[in-house]
Amino acid sequence: MEKQKQESLFYQKLKSSFPEWNFLRIENICGRGTPDLFCGVRGYFDIWVELKALPSTNVQIRGDQFAFLLEHGQYLNTPCWVWNGDYKKDVFTGWRWPFQIGEGRKGHVKITSAPNIVCPLSKIKTDLKPWQH
Repeated sequence: MEKQKQESLFYQKLKSSFPEWNFLRIENICGRGTPDLFCGVRGYFDIWVELKALPSTNVQIRGDQFAFLLEHGQYLNTPCWVWNGDYKKDVFTGWRWPFQIGEGRKGHVKITSAPNIVCPLSKIKTDLKPWQH
């Protein structure tokens, strides 16, 4: 299955698992680097989310995506996440900023720290509580 389709399926899974959250799919509307989702979570706070559909051991983001997360997560103190749905292994992983990075492929950084959340994709509805991490 191609990466874009997996990411789209992952987004649909999130929407159906959390109908009480307000999801706004950004996906290139606001320019390069802006995360894929802006979520209103439980009426308490908002989060930015960069979605990925990659093997869970090799999650990388572009430099401009990292710059956005750095600016909003560190300097503006907005909760920022990278969420990955690995359909081959049926695993969800989530990293909340700040996380450690290393050198990735050209123009990318690789997330090297342990994720804040790990659970089977099938249990995402009960296990994903970003306000607790």
